[in-house]
Amino acid sequence: MGCLASTPAKKDSEHSDSRCIQVRQSSERAPSEEPEHADAKNVECPGTLDTTPAKLEPMHADAPDVKSADKPGTLSAATAKVEPMHAEAEDLKCPEKLGTLNFAVNPRSFDDSEDCEVLKEAISSGNARICKVTGYTYGDGLYFSGLQLTYEVGGEHQIEGPRYVTNEKWPKPLELAKGETITEVGAQHGEITDQLWMKTSTGRKVEWGGVGGSEEIWKMPEGYDLMGFRGDQGPWRGGRSIMNQLGPIFVKKGTATQKTAQVLKSDLAAWVEMKNKKLGPPGKPPAPTNPDSEHQGDRAVLLALIKACGTPCHGEGPTKVPLEGWGTATRIGLWEGVIVDNVGRVKELYMERANLTGTLPDELGALDGLEELWCPMNDFTGGLTSALTKCKKLRTLNIHGNYKLEGFIPIDLLNKPGLICYVHNTNLISSMVSIEVPAFPFYVAYRRAILDMPRLLPHEEALEAGEIITQMHPEHTFTKWFGGVHRDEIAFMTHRWLHPKGLHPDDELGSKLDHIKEILENNPHIKYVWMDYLCVPQAQRYALKQQAAINSLPHYIKSCQHVYILVGEESEAHYSVYSGRGWCRLERICACVTVKGQNPEGHMYDELDYKVPTKLFLANKTTHSVKELSTTDVLEHSEFDPMEGSFFDETDRVKIAPCVDLLGKACQQDDDNPELQTIGTKLRESAAKYRDDTIFDQPAPSVT
Repeated sequence: MGCLASTPAKKDSEHSDSRCIQVRQSSERAPSEEPEHADAKNVECPGTLDTTPAKLEPMHADAPDVKSADKPGTLSAATAKVEPMHAEAEDLKCPEKLGTLNFAVNPRSFDDSEDCEVLKEAISSGNARICKVTGYTYGDGLYFSGLQLTYEVGGEHQIEGPRYVTNEKWPKPLELAKGETITEVGAQHGEITDQLWMKTSTGRKVEWGGVGGSEEIWKMPEGYDLMGFRGDQGPWRGGRSIMNQLGPIFVKKGTATQKTAQVLKSDLAAWVEMKNKKLGPPGKPPAPTNPDSEHQGDRAVLLALIKACGTPCHGEGPTKVPLEGWGTATRIGLWEGVIVDNVGRVKELYMERANLTGTLPDELGALDGLEELWCPMNDFTGGLTSALTKCKKLRTLNIHGNYKLEGFIPIDLLNKPGLICYVHNTNLISSMVSIEVPAFPFYVAYRRAILDMPRLLPHEEALEAGEIITQMHPEHTFTKWFGGVHRDEIAFMTHRWLHPKGLHPDDELGSKLDHIKEILENNPHIKYVWMDYLCVPQAQRYALKQQAAINSLPHYIKSCQHVYILVGEESEAHYSVYSGRGWCRLERICACVTVKGQNPEGHMYDELDYKVPTKLFLANKTTHSVKELSTTDVLEHSEFDPMEGSFFDETDRVKIAPCVDLLGKACQQDDDNPELQTIGTKLRESAAKYRDDTIFDQPAPSVT
């Protein structure tokens, strides 16, 4: 599923100021290490929600035994407050629950730290252990929906724990051998808890659910054992019964007990019976708003969808199971994943990982009441139908993971106020220009790959070779965390191509590559590098993807904490020559623009009032020197306007005009720097002379 984050959506500057749109177009997960690390965990970061996040209660400072998570996560906006850790229980560690209750209806809450003396005594004394974990999922294994622990008492008796299960589809057990224990618990979470995973002392790892949002990892505290969990369950959008919030509970080892195994077994059984009775039976999704009312036109649209893309179903091959009701005479309000309003119009459609193929039909545009369209991780082909622009109420379009979708996203969709699009892991191209969100994926090269590289490779060859470049996930708040990567681990290389219309940016000796290697060797903290030749499509057949990457330059640069200007003493490599080039000026002024995010040393839910630094360095390959430049150093020579710089191809002015306009607007909004505000006005006036948005009207090339 797509993930909504606590970050308020920022207004994009290319089109109407009144809209609040975020387009996700990036990898499903972000790398945390270079490829040689086999255990590197990739994490998907969240998207954007255009509301203000609720404040969370602080953790209790007087609870030294409480273990907080090592990594920041993301909580959806407008959520209920997350419970603080249990400061009063010195023998328990109860990290805060993850996820939100945004879409829960009458949630079932559970907490193994309540009324748990017998469970604490059994686990702490070593007379009982968790011997089995059964996880449950929904949506063909896409969403984590519940779990049940089985306890072994006295080495032989087994007691099934409380049933924290909302449905019994797709169960998967983790059975622990004698002496095998759970050592690590992790969760991927966005609006909900999308995935739960556990590692054991033997190195095994079992996952329940699909990829979620931010990741939280709980390693077993020294001297503690996993005792149980606490959380909240309830229906989610489309009537999906899933886990909304979840958190582990750890109990301190070493408490003696006088009870026999038989007594502990009896006491645990009574405790489980009490918990199940208190919990009640698994809840059912809310009934359709008006199941007896149906709009015949909307039924025709859904039948057209079946004809074009197949009947939505879960599973694979002979085990595929159609979503309940689809294609039958049953009222469409009773079809699984279809939500209708009080007059029977389709309001929400949920077809996640539903084995759909083909091209989305134009008939979808007739769904006048459609607000939510969720169909990620299918196998759609072709382009995104422009008929969706007719769905006037549409507020969420989630089509991520459809790798064969290609072409430009219809401009009217991008201009639609309040619409949030999730299009990552597709070949769709956006004409958006945004600091927060890239229109083309943010590729970077691994440090080791560059150090081992004999000559710079074009993007296409680097991508095909594998383990040279990878995608970073967009981090809208530009915090210390960039998925699992710090901003100070990413460096941006800005340089002047040596030859007009040259096919390669370096000379035959590879001096530019050697210069980059020298910078890396002197800065071991840099793990990833952005350079245009490696990270942007170079072939002419990808001209529109190049334009999308140009639109993304502000995002690329502000996502890197270090920007290096590569120069030398010889004439063509001199800084004065660099400063005269329009492309070079564009990248340099990007580094000077201020963006705000969360304080990287603060709490993960702090306000977005921290000025995110970007360090700009002048790196001279001839003198082997590196000098840090200030904004004043850049602007004092009055050579800052990219539109007034020189270009090998004069049509490039049109290509960069949207970016320059965006940067001008960002400069105008810098209340702390009047000089930069003045420069912003000049940049916007200059960009207006060349801006021509018809460059986005061409059809996208086929993806090979």
